[in-house]
Amino acid sequence: MADGNFEAALLTSTITQASVREVIKHKITPDFFEGARERSAFVWLMDWYRNPKYADTPSWEIFMDTWPDFEPEESSDSVAALCDKVRERKLFSDLAASLQQVALVGQGDPHAGLSEFRKHAAKLSATHTVDSSVTLADHISTIRAEYIRMATMEPGEQKLKGRPYPWPALNEATLGCQDGQLIVIYGRPKSYKTWTALRAVVEFALNGARPLIYSQELSDLEMARRYVALLSRVDYTAFQKGLLDEQTSHDFLEDLEAFVEQSTVTFDYLSCSPAEVGIQIGAKIDETGSNVVLIDGAHTLGRGDWKELSVLTQELKKTAKMKNVPIIVTTHANRKKTEGGGTGDDMAHSDSFYQDCDVALRVKLSLENRRSREAMIETAAIREGAPCAFIVNTLLASNMEQKRVVQMTENDEGGEGAGDGAADARE
Repeated sequence: MADGNFEAALLTSTITQASVREVIKHKITPDFFEGARERSAFVWLMDWYRNPKYADTPSWEIFMDTWPDFEPEESSDSVAALCDKVRERKLFSDLAASLQQVALVGQGDPHAGLSEFRKHAAKLSATHTVDSSVTLADHISTIRAEYIRMATMEPGEQKLKGRPYPWPALNEATLGCQDGQLIVIYGRPKSYKTWTALRAVVEFALNGARPLIYSQELSDLEMARRYVALLSRVDYTAFQKGLLDEQTSHDFLEDLEAFVEQSTVTFDYLSCSPAEVGIQIGAKIDETGSNVVLIDGAHTLGRGDWKELSVLTQELKKTAKMKNVPIIVTTHANRKKTEGGGTGDDMAHSDSFYQDCDVALRVKLSLENRRSREAMIETAAIREGAPCAFIVNTLLASNMEQKRVVQMTENDEGGEGAGDGAADARE
């Protein structure tokens, strides 16, 4: 589509999709339109929206009665994407004009130029930052559809509001891994917390997700090995040593050929300060189209400083909400504290990770667990849902499925209020 058609396409899609609210959220104003006809039509459309006697968006027939010479422009882009295209053109124009003005002022007095630059930067930021607020009406249709879907499910059908975890007990407790959540998986070293996180991400990918995996401790290649082993469900030790039996080896190599065609998983490394984490992850999500994020070894980003880790987890939570994706992180348990019976007290740096997370899962290994090749996963925190504990197999990477549910005692059921102690400690 030629640049000159963006304006007509935006107006066409706004009317046909009844999306005036979306355009307003993107702060599109008449100044964004270069065509006189399109600008006038947009002003008329906004006047219609502000009239309490009318519906939010006029019908196509009413619009065409008023603007019979308007030429509709169909587009496969969403209204939001068309808003972005119009905005990019306007932003470029505004930047060029601002830089010219700053250079003019700064010629005689560089300090005055710097002051002028700050003034323009603040104005551009306010003008081109998209509004993320919503009204209750924006959510009603979603809530209604969600409730009806849940209420009409057949008995025994899995009820989910998010992506399914590979473990039924956790799905029952959380209704799935939901967009906008920050999920913490923690445990002592060598307790399979990375394997647990990867197993969940592989399950999401098998259900259509596009994972973005940051590995802060293992190399990209080591994470990729584990990922493909989980996808193919082969014995990891035998795979590492090239000792898979003939049929399994043949099947595995065929799987690898198929994986080459996939571009749905991205591996990366975060090399920025905690305050910049949101920017770096957000940019990578925009670049790759990823909709699930895993950060293995997130605690290393804060270098052990609780203030930096607080900034980190707040940035991660904000990014999860702004990008509407779940962000899963792994971190360590604190060996100096007792295992916290559902309270998260045994989580290292709990005053940041525990306070800001929506779900915290503790992976625990006893000597008996190791001998039985199993591990226990329990909820140490859950903002919305019920606490649970269950045993999974640790036959890496062929079988990490749920083995049995563990009955939690009254002392184990921490719930949301269990985080108050961590919050008090930071304050």
